[in-house]
Amino acid sequence: MKKMLTLLFLSYALFSCTGPKSIPIKGAYLEKPFTVYSEKSVEDVWSKVIDIFATSGITIKIIDKSSGLIVTDDYSFLKSYTFETTGGNFKNRMLG
Repeated sequence: MKKMLTLLFLSYALFSCTGPKSIPIKGAYLEKPFTVYSEKSVEDVWSKVIDIFATSGITIKIIDKSSGLIVTDDYSFLKSYTFETTGGNFKNRMLG
Protein backbone atom coordinates (compact mmCIF):
# COMPACT_ATOMS: atom_id res chain seq x y z
CA MET A 1 0.00 0.00 0.00
CA LYS A 2 2.86 2.35 0.82
CA LYS A 3 4.46 1.66 -2.59
CA MET A 4 1.14 2.36 -4.30
CA LEU A 5 0.75 5.72 -2.55
CA THR A 6 4.35 6.64 -3.32
CA LEU A 7 3.88 5.73 -6.99
CA LEU A 8 0.62 7.69 -7.12
CA PHE A 9 2.26 10.72 -5.53
CA LEU A 10 5.26 10.58 -7.89
CA SER A 11 2.98 10.22 -10.92
CA TYR A 12 0.94 13.20 -9.80
CA ALA A 13 4.06 15.29 -9.16
CA LEU A 14 5.56 14.38 -12.54
CA PHE A 15 2.47 15.08 -14.65
CA SER A 16 1.35 18.20 -12.79
CA CYS A 17 4.60 19.97 -13.71
CA THR A 18 4.13 19.70 -17.46
CA GLY A 19 2.15 22.96 -17.79
CA PRO A 20 -0.58 23.81 -20.26
CA LYS A 21 -0.55 22.41 -23.77
CA SER A 22 0.45 24.98 -26.38
CA ILE A 23 -1.65 24.98 -29.54
CA PRO A 24 -0.52 27.18 -32.44
CA ILE A 25 -3.14 29.57 -33.83
CA LYS A 26 -4.53 28.78 -37.27
CA GLY A 27 -5.97 32.14 -38.31
CA ALA A 28 -4.18 34.69 -40.46
CA TYR A 29 -2.98 37.48 -38.18
CA LEU A 30 -0.97 40.58 -38.96
CA GLU A 31 2.59 40.57 -37.72
CA LYS A 32 3.07 44.32 -38.07
CA PRO A 33 0.93 47.34 -37.19
CA PHE A 34 -1.25 48.58 -40.00
CA THR A 35 -2.00 52.08 -41.22
CA VAL A 36 -5.42 53.41 -42.11
CA TYR A 37 -5.75 56.39 -44.41
CA SER A 38 -8.82 58.57 -44.48
CA GLU A 39 -10.10 61.23 -46.82
CA LYS A 40 -11.83 62.91 -43.88
CA SER A 41 -10.39 66.04 -42.31
CA VAL A 42 -8.03 65.87 -39.35
CA GLU A 43 -10.77 67.52 -37.26
CA ASP A 44 -13.28 64.77 -38.12
CA VAL A 45 -10.83 61.94 -37.44
CA TRP A 46 -9.61 63.49 -34.18
CA SER A 47 -13.20 63.97 -33.02
CA LYS A 48 -14.07 60.34 -33.79
CA VAL A 49 -10.99 59.04 -31.97
CA ILE A 50 -11.87 61.07 -28.86
CA ASP A 51 -15.47 59.80 -29.11
CA ILE A 52 -14.23 56.20 -29.14
CA PHE A 53 -12.29 56.79 -25.93
CA ALA A 54 -15.28 58.50 -24.32
CA THR A 55 -17.85 55.85 -25.28
CA SER A 56 -15.49 53.07 -24.19
CA GLY A 57 -15.01 54.63 -20.76
CA ILE A 58 -11.27 55.12 -21.26
CA THR A 59 -10.02 58.05 -19.19
CA ILE A 60 -7.64 60.36 -21.06
CA LYS A 61 -4.80 61.74 -18.92
CA ILE A 62 -2.85 63.70 -21.55
CA ILE A 63 -4.04 64.86 -24.94
CA ASP A 64 -2.02 66.84 -27.50
CA LYS A 65 -3.74 67.28 -30.82
CA SER A 66 -0.75 68.90 -32.56
CA SER A 67 1.40 65.78 -32.09
CA GLY A 68 -1.47 63.28 -32.05
CA LEU A 69 -0.50 62.11 -28.57
CA ILE A 70 -3.15 60.56 -26.33
CA VAL A 71 -2.16 59.05 -22.97
CA THR A 72 -4.78 57.20 -20.96
CA ASP A 73 -5.19 55.69 -17.54
CA ASP A 74 -4.76 51.94 -17.29
CA TYR A 75 -7.54 50.15 -19.15
CA SER A 76 -8.37 46.48 -19.63
CA PHE A 77 -9.03 45.43 -23.20
CA LEU A 78 -10.21 42.00 -22.05
CA LYS A 79 -13.65 42.58 -23.58
CA SER A 80 -11.98 43.36 -26.93
CA TYR A 81 -10.17 40.04 -27.26
CA THR A 82 -11.16 37.37 -29.73
CA PHE A 83 -10.71 33.68 -29.09
CA GLU A 84 -9.98 31.02 -31.65
CA THR A 85 -11.53 27.56 -31.73
CA THR A 86 -9.37 24.53 -32.52
CA GLY A 87 -10.69 24.80 -36.09
CA GLY A 88 -9.28 28.31 -36.50
CA ASN A 89 -12.60 30.15 -36.25
CA PHE A 90 -13.36 33.01 -33.89
CA LYS A 91 -15.61 32.38 -30.92
CA ASN A 92 -16.96 34.92 -28.44
CA ARG A 93 -15.96 37.65 -30.86
CA MET A 94 -16.53 40.87 -29.02
CA LEU A 95 -15.05 43.41 -31.41
CA GLY A 96 -17.64 45.70 -32.90
